[in-house]
Amino acid sequence: MKAQDFFQLPRSVQDRFADAAARRTIPKPILAAGALAPFPFVWATASLACLLGFLAVVGWGYGELDSPIALAPLFMVATYCALLSGSAFCAFQTVARYLQARRVPFVYGTFLFPSGVIDARKATFRIHPLTDLSEVAVEGSTQLRVRFTDGATFVFKARDAGAAETAREKVVTAKRELLEAAMGEDPDLTAFDPLLSPRYSNPLAPPKAHAPSIPKWRMFTPVFGVVIGVAVGTLVGYVRNTLSERKMFATAVERNTPEAYQAYLSNGGRREEVEALLLPSAEFEAVRNKNSLAELEKFALDNPESPVKAAIDLALRDALLEALQDAKNAQALSALDKFAEAHPTSKLVEAEIKAARTTLMKQVLANFADNYAAKGDELVAFFEKLLKHLAEHGPRVEVRFHRIVPDSVE
Repeated sequence: MKAQDFFQLPRSVQDRFADAAARRTIPKPILAAGALAPFPFVWATASLACLLGFLAVVGWGYGELDSPIALAPLFMVATYCALLSGSAFCAFQTVARYLQARRVPFVYGTFLFPSGVIDARKATFRIHPLTDLSEVAVEGSTQLRVRFTDGATFVFKARDAGAAETAREKVVTAKRELLEAAMGEDPDLTAFDPLLSPRYSNPLAPPKAHAPSIPKWRMFTPVFGVVIGVAVGTLVGYVRNTLSERKMFATAVERNTPEAYQAYLSNGGRREEVEALLLPSAEFEAVRNKNSLAELEKFALDNPESPVKAAIDLALRDALLEALQDAKNAQALSALDKFAEAHPTSKLVEAEIKAARTTLMKQVLANFADNYAAKGDELVAFFEKLLKHLAEHGPRVEVRFHRIVPDSVE
């Protein structure tokens, strides 16, 4: 087997092969199998690989709340542009090379000539001379199989069983005649081989050989690829980040935890309502769910300007009232005083503490009045005044006595 580039042949040989393959001149092929123009699978595969890589990179971290590339940084957008540029460039090359492959002056196919098999499915022919033929046989009823000493095997389909048998006989005869002609003193094999120069050529035929027909725009494919890649990649980056941010926000709202909102902000989310309201609300809810008055008080003191201060104060007031009830049950001013000292936010229930103190004082006064009513109303009135002072200024009181000097002392 030997290889021969069609475009390296002289013009006369190029035209002769094209005419022979199309059965317009001798030698005509005994049998032939047509083929489509070769497709540039390498370039198409490269284009598809770049496109798949682009899709994979675009989907990497998309909408993931905990991913640092949920919102694509600049270098990721540059990667989008590079992959799309590569895909577009390879796609243009695929089209250009396919059009180039279609624009040839011969018919693509595999041809069984009297000289051998010429595999012309590409512009570079693979030639298997009949002198290397090792086997020719009819398979089935309409197929002719030829095998060469290098292992290459070709199957041609004939019109019917008779045509297949006729083709087999022609191959056997052609091989014998080819060997006989080659052994002559001045062998003329043009009647066998379409790739030999004709003995006589048309003097009016153009001398310049056929060259590959390359589309003129093929040289601009790098520019086309870069322009398309940068434009589309930048647009995709913007749209992708917009949609990814929406998904991140929806996930954070669904979880509604401080960690979720903090992850949203740390990974590029910039919605004002998250930092202004949603995050403080989630932090407050997390503290309130602990059912700890100490934790709630600490949170209130650490966040005096919180956007949800009203809700914090309301929850803190409810918790303080519940704790105050235990102090009330102790039936002692000291318990109320300890409660006020233990809770720095007790001002939220200051009125209730005063009411508790007043109630306790009234009970004490009632008990005193029952036991000391016989001493006189003045003593009860004095004790009531003393209790009122204690309720407002206690727990210590300074009592001063002074003698009332009657007029008779004068």
